[in-house]
Amino acid sequence: MAIYLPKHDSLFIHIPKCGGHFVEKVLTHFGIEWEIAETITNVCPRHGKRSDVINAKFAFCTVRTPESWMHSYWFFALQRGPVVFERAKQYAEGITYHHRRLGPPFNKKTWEEWSGSMKDECREYLFEMVEGCDLIINSTTTDSMAAGLSLLLTGWGYDISKEEILSIDKANETIIKGE
Repeated sequence: MAIYLPKHDSLFIHIPKCGGHFVEKVLTHFGIEWEIAETITNVCPRHGKRSDVINAKFAFCTVRTPESWMHSYWFFALQRGPVVFERAKQYAEGITYHHRRLGPPFNKKTWEEWSGSMKDECREYLFEMVEGCDLIINSTTTDSMAAGLSLLLTGWGYDISKEEILSIDKANETIIKGE
């Protein structure tokens, strides 16, 4: 999924486990007009790449470091993963579900086994997902993501501080693990 911001002819690319729901909350909280972007490929309704959606003059995303992302993905899979991964199998045939290739990390017994065996694959996945984005905001911590969003929104003419963004309730608490 991507969010289209018509006033700015911009796309927000939602990369899984990188704070996309929080970005959506921030935009809504401050009354910044957005809509679900029109897709041009058969992608998962929640996560895609810039090349999967309509063209816009500018695209941005939030992304964690590969190690932080892997940690969040692992904990997500342990907490809610079985249901989510089962639901992913229900998508219609022909729908591209980009992180399906990573699968649920239950084929390894421990974090060390899974992270050691999947490090290169996860890095490659993240690099593919951010490809084509004009701005990549660090979302390893809520503080870094709020700072990046504040700078972007200020550049667009909104007077929104990092502190104001941080005051909004998080949509997904796993983003703050490891702070």
